[in-house]
Amino acid sequence: MKGKYFSKLLKNILIVIGILTIAKFIVKHNNQEAVYYLAIVLEVIAGVIIGVIIPDIDIITPKLHHRSAITHSCLPVLAFIALDLHTFNSGLALGVALHLSSDVQSKKWYGTALIKIPVFGSIGMLTPAWLLLQIILCLEMYFYSVSNIQQPYNIITCIIAFLCCICYFYRTDDKPLFPLLSFSFCALLLYFFHSSQIINIVFNSHHRISIFGF
Repeated sequence: MKGKYFSKLLKNILIVIGILTIAKFIVKHNNQEAVYYLAIVLEVIAGVIIGVIIPDIDIITPKLHHRSAITHSCLPVLAFIALDLHTFNSGLALGVALHLSSDVQSKKWYGTALIKIPVFGSIGMLTPAWLLLQIILCLEMYFYSVSNIQQPYNIITCIIAFLCCICYFYRTDDKPLFPLLSFSFCALLLYFFHSSQIINIVFNSHHRISIFGF
């Protein structure tokens, strides 16, 4: 299992490095508007690719059990949130949220399916509640990152994120209905908690765009 995951992780990292290199190159050597749109698309996709696989890094991390509370949470997103790469971070946050939404659908709620807190051990049947909470927090960070991207690039980011969600649920889960419902429930809960403020923040943002510092 460790070997299989390591191979997948390495492949995803190489893909992301390739995508980010291409995005950086085209932005550096061309200042046309269409180039910025393409760079945003690539950077969001790169973030999602890393986000959907990073929670399972506990498989190859010493002293961590699978479904560790450290990696199956918003903490991996927090580790990147301070970086001035808002489009990448939005994809990363979305990717982690998608992964956790799939974990909500478990065939058996025991053993490796349960969230484990280091030192304290498994949280048992509180696992679904933990996962839903972390999905909400990841989506909160997604909207935070998007709110730091100026118009109209933030709209493109949202469109690409939506398409990534469709692709993920279509290709990853054999039975995507429950993960999709879990993800949608968290998104709606977050929306109603913030009322219409999320929409106002995202689409009335005056922050600058951040693509590799260019």
